[in-house]
Amino acid sequence: MKPAEDVNELIQKLHLKASAELDKRVHEVISRGLAKSQKTESAITQPNIWRTIMKSRIPKLAAAAIAIIVLGRITFWPSSGPENGKWWLGPPAAWGQEIMDSLEKIEALVYRQRVASVRDFGPIQMNRGWEKRYNAKDRYRRDRYDEGKNIMNIQWVIPDGTDLLMVEVSLEHKCYFKRRNERYGFIPNPVEELGWYVRLLDRADRTLDTREFDGRECIGFEVSAGKYGDNRDGRFDRIWFDLNTKLPMRIERHGLPDSFDAGRSMTIIHDQFEYYTKVPVDLFEPQIPEGFINAHPDEIRAAKEKEPKE
Repeated sequence: MKPAEDVNELIQKLHLKASAELDKRVHEVISRGLAKSQKTESAITQPNIWRTIMKSRIPKLAAAAIAIIVLGRITFWPSSGPENGKWWLGPPAAWGQEIMDSLEKIEALVYRQRVASVRDFGPIQMNRGWEKRYNAKDRYRRDRYDEGKNIMNIQWVIPDGTDLLMVEVSLEHKCYFKRRNERYGFIPNPVEELGWYVRLLDRADRTLDTREFDGRECIGFEVSAGKYGDNRDGRFDRIWFDLNTKLPMRIERHGLPDSFDAGRSMTIIHDQFEYYTKVPVDLFEPQIPEGFINAHPDEIRAAKEKEPKE
């Protein structure tokens, strides 16, 4: 037999052996996954999900059992994959379910919202003002900051019978006012939005390099907004997950149109996430500082304008 034929015969034998080994390993992984998926996980009782290291062990299907034959050389992908800690290299259907199971236990979360202005030419400019948002399924609170140092106003929207009650306190004008309106603009439950992003990751355009946010190492994914709606070219989103807990740590929505300036777009950033498995009721109870008057800020401003100028 010629040397070339020896090599070809050897490759063929290795290929058949690898295929048999692949079938065996995939069958074992799926069998273990079906057995473990039938077990009921114990409920998480810690109030802060960051203190709860996920106990679920949903198998990473076939992540370490995919054989690749390249130029006659057989390797198993990934060489440093989920079994070695890099869970994001496995199929999203496997680790995505773990994230969804954890998110289903979340009753409330807190996060920061910032907005950046992006021009066609020129540097990105972060808006000075930002918001801290507290969300539960049926209520929310929003703290508005001026330049990150002082709270300008606090707004609560809470259930009140069959209606919604909005209470807003202006620390700038030392006043407060209330409104009752069942159609008042309610911030959607962000837990559902996070779950929506997780389900979208099997269509991610690329995996981003790991980065550290809030002292935690994270892995990111980038998804074109054209894959889930009628969005303009250039729109894309990035979502970052904590490598340890696998929970979302940062969401960036790039290329949002600016209704006032066609040559500028916006980027909305949600970060500094805190997760709670029970709603911290005290976070959603309106508190009116002593001495504040019952009036709308516009009324206070109008009264000051009428005061005689010195």
